[in-house]
Amino acid sequence: MSWQDWHIGMKVVCVGYEGTPKPPGFWEEWCKDWGIIKPDRGCVYTIRDMRIMSDGVLRIRLDEIRNPIVAFVDAPNQEPWFTAKAFRPVAGKKTDISVFTAMLDGVRQVEPA
Repeated sequence: MSWQDWHIGMKVVCVGYEGTPKPPGFWEEWCKDWGIIKPDRGCVYTIRDMRIMSDGVLRIRLDEIRNPIVAFVDAPNQEPWFTAKAFRPVAGKKTDISVFTAMLDGVRQVEPA
């Protein structure tokens, strides 16, 4: 899926992604130190902000998670972004009651006299 298919307000489900390679436990400790809430795998979220970073990777922020401003070494202080690779769009299904209306075809309604 191209980044052009993503949009603010879109529903996405977290499928998980380890992010930038770091030593084991790095991200857990970093999140704990800064009070960062990470998305839970399998949960559905709404995109509230998105951007293509200088590395060409789409990053998003979520309505349901508001994190504190963090001091970065290689970027301005800001709320952390989540990589879009950790999410998939929620498949929307149109409401279709045709199976139920088909069950009623040919059914005779008897009214009391």
